[in-house]
Amino acid sequence: MNFKKQGKLVLRFLFGGGVGGGVHMLIFFGLDTFIPWYIFSNTIGFLIGSSINFFIQKHYTFRNKENETKKQFFKYIFVKSIVWAIDSLLLFVCISLLLLEKVLSRIIATAIITIISFYLTKVIFKNPEE
Repeated sequence: MNFKKQGKLVLRFLFGGGVGGGVHMLIFFGLDTFIPWYIFSNTIGFLIGSSINFFIQKHYTFRNKENETKKQFFKYIFVKSIVWAIDSLLLFVCISLLLLEKVLSRIIATAIITIISFYLTKVIFKNPEE
């Protein structure tokens, strides 16, 4: 894949991920206002954001036309489970051990998991002709 095409793919991924990530953050901070247990808020936000993100990444970012949606969804959920665990661990380290603010912790965790998610999601939705 050439540099220009890869750049467009990354931009589409960031846009699509921004939608799912935005939903995740809204739910995270919204729930955290009422239920100050950040791992619970993170889990609910992550589940809803990831569900939205699956369809955006499959159809918009990677423009995947395969009819293997159910199989891809289960692979995606498996990958996102790993990413969720890393995300929750990062939040725990930042908030509980390093005593960072939740907003800064959320930004740090999001930056790290975005990079991991891009490469893992790319494998799931790789088009056969590439």
